[in-house]
Amino acid sequence: MSPQLSRDLFKSEELWNYLMEDKLKTLTDQDQIRLKGVLNYNTFNDYLKTILTKYNASKTVKLLRFIEPAVQYLDTFSRALNSISQMNPFGCLGWGVVQILLEWKLRWLFEAFQLTNDSPVNIISVYLKGNKVKRMFEEAKTLVEGYKTDFEKEVSFAFVSNTTKGLAILTKTFLSVGNAQTATTLPYGRNASFVSHDHILARLQNELHPPNADPGEGTRSCVIHGTGGVGKTQIALEFAYRHSRPNCCIFWLQAETAAGLAETFSRIAKILSLADESQVQDQTQLITIAQQWLCKNDNWLLIFDNAIESHGIQSYWPRCKHGTIIITTQNKNLVHLSTFSIHLTPMDEDEGAKLLLRYLDHGDEDSKMYLNDIENAKAISAELGGLPIAIAHVAGYIGQLRRPLSYFIEQFQKQQRASIVWSMDTRSSTTHQYDRTLDAVWDLAFSALRPEAQALMDVLAMLNPDSIQEDMLLSENDRDPIEFDQIRIELLSRHLLEPQGGASGSALVIHRSLQKNLLFRFGRDRSKKQEVFERATKLVRRNFPVQSPIGVPVNHRWAIYESYLPHVLTLHAVYLSSKPELYGTVQFADLLCDAGYYMWDRHLGREGIPVLETAERICLQDENKHLRRLRANIGVALGSLLNTVGISELQRAVVLFDEILTLRQEHIAELPLPLSREDQLLLSNAWNDKGWMCLEREDYFAAEVPFEKSLEIKRQWPEQDIPFEFAETLKNLAFVRLAQKRSRSAIELASHALDLVEGDQDSGSATVQKFRLRKAEILANSGQIKEAIKIVDKVAAERAHLYRPYHPSNLDVYYIRGILFHYDDRLTEAESMLRQTLNTDIHDPYPQECRARCLFALSEVIKKNGKTKESEHHRNEALELLNQWCNLFQIEYTDNTDVSVLFDHVVPFKCSRLSRYGKLWVGTVG
Repeated sequence: MSPQLSRDLFKSEELWNYLMEDKLKTLTDQDQIRLKGVLNYNTFNDYLKTILTKYNASKTVKLLRFIEPAVQYLDTFSRALNSISQMNPFGCLGWGVVQILLEWKLRWLFEAFQLTNDSPVNIISVYLKGNKVKRMFEEAKTLVEGYKTDFEKEVSFAFVSNTTKGLAILTKTFLSVGNAQTATTLPYGRNASFVSHDHILARLQNELHPPNADPGEGTRSCVIHGTGGVGKTQIALEFAYRHSRPNCCIFWLQAETAAGLAETFSRIAKILSLADESQVQDQTQLITIAQQWLCKNDNWLLIFDNAIESHGIQSYWPRCKHGTIIITTQNKNLVHLSTFSIHLTPMDEDEGAKLLLRYLDHGDEDSKMYLNDIENAKAISAELGGLPIAIAHVAGYIGQLRRPLSYFIEQFQKQQRASIVWSMDTRSSTTHQYDRTLDAVWDLAFSALRPEAQALMDVLAMLNPDSIQEDMLLSENDRDPIEFDQIRIELLSRHLLEPQGGASGSALVIHRSLQKNLLFRFGRDRSKKQEVFERATKLVRRNFPVQSPIGVPVNHRWAIYESYLPHVLTLHAVYLSSKPELYGTVQFADLLCDAGYYMWDRHLGREGIPVLETAERICLQDENKHLRRLRANIGVALGSLLNTVGISELQRAVVLFDEILTLRQEHIAELPLPLSREDQLLLSNAWNDKGWMCLEREDYFAAEVPFEKSLEIKRQWPEQDIPFEFAETLKNLAFVRLAQKRSRSAIELASHALDLVEGDQDSGSATVQKFRLRKAEILANSGQIKEAIKIVDKVAAERAHLYRPYHPSNLDVYYIRGILFHYDDRLTEAESMLRQTLNTDIHDPYPQECRARCLFALSEVIKKNGKTKESEHHRNEALELLNQWCNLFQIEYTDNTDVSVLFDHVVPFKCSRLSRYGKLWVGTVG
């Protein structure tokens, strides 16, 4: 109601008296007499004038009245913007704009509506002047109610009409508006028992989202470091829930392992629905898509949880000047990555006691015995060193025990013993002060567990702690689902496990400090640790896919390998770190072998070589001749990974493949006739690998004999029965023909090999791209540069979907394109490609030999582009490295040997040979 109408409402003394009489009837006689002497029309007017005079004179009131229209318009606009900022790209944006129009256009309707409501009172005052007041009042009221109803219908019609028209316009106008998305991959719900760290959360808020900050001034980041279990993850989680900005996308990344980080980073593209159906199973492509999205959108928060080393996360760090990043870690040396850091220390007694009592408060009668026992709660907090994870576990134990806190303290003090929680060097760790209390905590946490639950926890101690698939656990001995659910509930209720992705998640998480403690406890019982290790190995082996027995690539199963590889790597780490040593079983060696093949397929050399070396040592523990086949399989995978390095590992690979051929021959000699196709093909592959090592040494003529021996065995079967096996050897033999200057024959062999593979595997697979690249290399050496470029461009497009941008497989393609562009006199493009090749992937760095060759090639190109000084710098750096390798590995050359030939010689053969002065260069088709 407007102020002016309010003041005019009671101008009639008759109306005042009538209303007073009506209201006084509801009071007692005594109150009526008392109020009639006080409340009358004159006193009301006097009081109203006094109030108006008093408050209208205020400067604040005058100011507010002056700005009232503007504020009303701002309120309208802000509410409209709020609608625009919601999830739906069309409906909410459209409604926001319509809201502006409606608020503006319908303002006169609102004021008219007020007048319609206020005017009846004035009409009634006229009727009241007559003798039949009540009758006239009722008639007037009925009349006004009719007017009011009609007017409300008009308002409703106007509202619907304008809304419909506005939305119709917006549907046409805003079809190009992109999605305003809000998404999260937070793995846990908000912790209801979180004890406030307001000063830490406030600092995070001020540093990560400072007021009046320029959105493009740079990515803001924080490293939260401290001892394991101190609450770093919970701080990051609470900040994500409490202080994230409106419509902010929040992505949680498991940064402890390369595999876990890659998997969780790829989820970004999935949850934002950025990938189509053909891309959603390709992790590398998902990572690239996610990185591109982060660079194009600025309202996001990345949380790298439990980072170990800086190189583990740098390749995922968005290359842009916006966004927010939090890193949690035990390694204080990571603080240099961020714009600021927070050292999170344990809770004091009061905070720890508050957290303990919050966990114990279930709102029932039994909880009451704890809530007032503050002193004992403080004592427990002190005994636990204020470590939140320890307090949570103790709370789970006490909650099940249903005994007073004093009883727990008594038991706790009886069971104390020395413990070693962390094995890392305390000079570079923040964990040194908690080497005692956690062990006592775990003793109590496990004391009430049923044997079945304890047995499951033992196995979990040897698996990847961040994501343990429940389906995998159920597969152990065909476990009863009902029994598993009971164990799961028992462990979750004691905070020993947490569900991943919510209460109904399909994976479980075990805290790392708990896992370390479990492993330490095994150290006191070697036989039990061996038993659990073999159980865990059997469980992972049952779920990790078996590789092809004859080495055929299985690119289509990469997603399955990716999900279970972290468990294999955790088992491997447990095996290596165990003192006294565990016994490596044949099943464990076989599991490592299959993992090694997959890592070779994905070019994960840094992690793959140590895994296969362990498998090799296990097979050499005894002279069991039945292990010859497994030893040979391991050797093939290890030798293949060594061949991705370069001259520094060449001799080791040569010796290894010679041993493999001997093992295959010895194995065949002991088998009864007739021989199986599988055993014969394995021998054939061994001859093929021996020929490949001749190619690595550039002894092309010596390679012909082993390749022909390999084909002789394979020709017992039609090509269509074993297409990949034929294609592999034919492709390799093509390079022998090229060295023999029979380029036409080389092209025919390479083309036939490619046809066989394309008919057997998906056209976008990694295997097909490898064969295409080999054909392009043979075409280029035959002088068919433009034809080669077309094929390489196609491979580059396909590999962009298969690997990270600076994965070695992509760097190989960049280099080949750079060389071919150089030969085609496209110097600017050649320079661009070669510079791209010098980028490297943190997880899988480009071999130093390949980088040196690229530096030399770049120096040649930019010299032609007039960059003489930079060219000389790169050339000198490359030649210095080349001289070291020539001296170290006794590479023979003459004064007439072109330097580009030597650079080709030191890199792996898979990385191409394209020097115009090399043994493979023909320059024409003939």
